[in-house]
Amino acid sequence: MKECPSCKSLNADSNIYCKDCGKRFHAAGKSNAFRNFLIFVGVFAVIITLGLVTYLLINGNILSSFDTLFQKFSSKAADQQNVGSGEDIGLELKKEELGPDQKRLISMFGYPDQFIIIFDEGNSNLRIDTWMYEDMEACFIFEDGKYSDVGEFIIDDTENDSYNIAPEDFTYAMTPEQVEKLIGEKGAENIDESTDLNVLTFGDGIIICVFNPDNCLINIARQKKISTDV
Repeated sequence: MKECPSCKSLNADSNIYCKDCGKRFHAAGKSNAFRNFLIFVGVFAVIITLGLVTYLLINGNILSSFDTLFQKFSSKAADQQNVGSGEDIGLELKKEELGPDQKRLISMFGYPDQFIIIFDEGNSNLRIDTWMYEDMEACFIFEDGKYSDVGEFIIDDTENDSYNIAPEDFTYAMTPEQVEKLIGEKGAENIDESTDLNVLTFGDGIIICVFNPDNCLINIARQKKISTDV
């Protein structure tokens, strides 16, 4: 039973209008339904929010994983490309730093016409340069870039060639492959009978490079071909 809010008479729960005064009863079920709807919407919103957060976290991990895999595959692809090319791997070329005395001589007379470089492995790889100047008929000796001595150097007329190299292009322990890359051609390889050391020759003896048993460069001679003109 429910009481009429207007005349206070009792009515059956199923009555929509009061049996005495005819007043319409408020539909309590409607307000409850609306409240239930709001609750449902709130719960649904919470579920959506939690789902979105979970998705972002999982998706973030997935993206991170894909990014890591992408970097690995990119690195691997780059390595394979380098291996496939077969060029410049382990053939990086460095230059020797010239000493002040050598730079001063070059500023006055230019680069030497011929030179000999020796790396003294028995003396902490001391670098000994001998630079020959044909017009001056003199040779200058340097030890680790510092002036050491000067001597006489007289040679017959020579011919120019296409080898564009300088003393600082050669460094201790260069490999035969690095020397060939520097020269720009394949050298003629042979073993010296007296020392059993590997010798690489370019241009019929214009450039001669000697390597120790570990194939590390220890001697270089850059000389010019004697002119055959009469």
